[in-house]
Amino acid sequence: MLTLQLPLLILLLLELLLLLALRLTLLNLLLLDLLLLLTVDVADLLLLLPLDLTLLVLLLLNLLLLLALNITHLLILLALHSPLLIALLLNLLLVLALLVLQLL
Repeated sequence: MLTLQLPLLILLLLELLLLLALRLTLLNLLLLDLLLLLTVDVADLLLLLPLDLTLLVLLLLNLLLLLALNITHLLILLALHSPLLIALLLNLLLVLALLVLQLL
């Protein structure tokens, strides 16, 4: 029985690693997107600095809105992937518990 569950455990670990890699890839893409938006907005800020205070305030508000949208997008992505990841971790713990019980 132990030899039957070991490949299942290895498969679950590989699936977990794949899900984590997917999540990290999505997170990296979001961070690059945020960095690009911040760079463009900071460049705009530097151009507007000598001109007008109201434009500067509007640009800062735009920057905060973009930041809030990116954080919201990230939270939505994490919420979508969390149930699957939690189920996979629980399944992995169950297989590990069965392996330990068989060894006792």
